[in-house]
Amino acid sequence: MLKIYAINLDKRRDRWDALRASCLAQGLNPAAVQRLPAVEDAGFGALGCAKSHVAALSHFLTHENAPFCLVLEDDFELLRPWGEFVATFNQLAAERVDWDALLLMGTAVVAPPPQAPGVARLLEAQSAAGYLVSRRYAATVLACFAECIPQMEALRGLGPRHPLLGRLAIDQAWKTLQRRDRWYIFSPAFGRQRPSFSDIEQRDVDYGAMTYGLAAA
Repeated sequence: MLKIYAINLDKRRDRWDALRASCLAQGLNPAAVQRLPAVEDAGFGALGCAKSHVAALSHFLTHENAPFCLVLEDDFELLRPWGEFVATFNQLAAERVDWDALLLMGTAVVAPPPQAPGVARLLEAQSAAGYLVSRRYAATVLACFAECIPQMEALRGLGPRHPLLGRLAIDQAWKTLQRRDRWYIFSPAFGRQRPSFSDIEQRDVDYGAMTYGLAAA
């Protein structure tokens, strides 16, 4: 039913080990998580990130037959029991909740209640550290991410931290899909981004707890 990928730079064994440890602690067999080598771009981490997610979704569509795909970045830390994830996922199916993408975490703006069981209707969110897509919708997300790549490449000379380049990051680009399609976020979140050195930011980062805001009714 579910293919799970973890995107991990070859040189970041520390993150891979920490991700596996958090999965084991919460009841998810680490053997069920397939590691995919991340694309490294030392001068432009956001571009390498985009290419890595495109590679993961492409692998899912071309090499797997599962109806759903879960993509994790290597700084993701699972904070709730995996059994709760399975129970919520099954409940959504039992209640015939139509969804295109489910975020396990994120800095999010959500619609007012009522919500589906265990999830909130998502209007806008950042962080692609943990997300679930249906096979039907995976190509849509892949296309969105793929469009970012040539745009960022064309503007590489501006420098990776230029404000314009920040708006081309994949977790900014996908906001058009979030407002148009059926995106949800687990509530409460199933994980967080573990504080660590970021190869994209080139510094130690701690994004803290993910926050939710309600949109106007």
